[in-house]
Amino acid sequence: MRQIFKIIVLMAGLVLALVVLSGCNQQSEDNQASTDQPLVTALEKSEPTPLEDIELKTFDALDLTSDTVNPYEGDDYLAYVNDAKLRDRDELKTATVNPLEAMVDALASTMISMVTDLGNAIANGLSGLDTGSNTNTDTDTDTDTDDTDTSDETETVVVNSYTNADSGFSIVFPSDWSVTEGTDGDKNTVTAKSASEGAGDAFLENIEVVIEELVLAFDLEEYTDSVITQLSTDLSEFTEVERQETKIGSLTVKRIVYTHNSGGTPLKSVTYVVAGELLKGYTITGTAETSKFASFESDFDAAAESFLLE
Repeated sequence: MRQIFKIIVLMAGLVLALVVLSGCNQQSEDNQASTDQPLVTALEKSEPTPLEDIELKTFDALDLTSDTVNPYEGDDYLAYVNDAKLRDRDELKTATVNPLEAMVDALASTMISMVTDLGNAIANGLSGLDTGSNTNTDTDTDTDTDDTDTSDETETVVVNSYTNADSGFSIVFPSDWSVTEGTDGDKNTVTAKSASEGAGDAFLENIEVVIEELVLAFDLEEYTDSVITQLSTDLSEFTEVERQETKIGSLTVKRIVYTHNSGGTPLKSVTYVVAGELLKGYTITGTAETSKFASFESDFDAAAESFLLE
């Protein structure tokens, strides 16, 4: 109601300003007419006077060089003078600024601008109310969706997902394991390690992905033989326990289980061998103390099964 009352007051002010402006214009015209009337009457009663002897308010109002009017032909002469006076009066009227008229014009312009701005503000306010309602609804919906997504991510361990665009793969590690990148000679590696179980924990279980740039193209069998040869060279007391062909999604891979020793600690590992395209080979290896391997084997297999070539 307050806004509507303001609009009514502003509109009334605008109408009043326009009425005042109209009255001022009429008064100005009447004054001008009364000022010029004696001169016109005198001209009508007097004998024609040469143009050179007529004293007008501005000299430019008459074209004294005009040869289209004979100053001694009575009616034509008088009509010429009257036309000149009208032109002269119009020029003076255009050049003269009436302070009251200027003030009324400014007031009218200001009130029109205020009414326009107020109308726009009201329209925007109403639009904002509708938009706000929709925004709240959308926000609530988005929040609910985000909460649902966060819950799903926690369950699928998305927070510990790792992607390597340069090497062209992604993998999901156990959620509470730390992830680091590094190199092993001419091979790139990424390793996820479990948290320490205390002072007596002699070995941190880990999952390591090794990316090898190949000089020659190998099929899966050839690359698996190459990996086992390298393991037997690098690891102390290496013993192959199991080798089988399996699937990771659409990929055909080799799964190798073996034991070895590191600094006097007996270890057991499972390695998945992937022969990728573009002369790249991948191995995903999970390692634990031999006595704990069975407890972590499902974590190793889950990480390997999440492996994707991008």
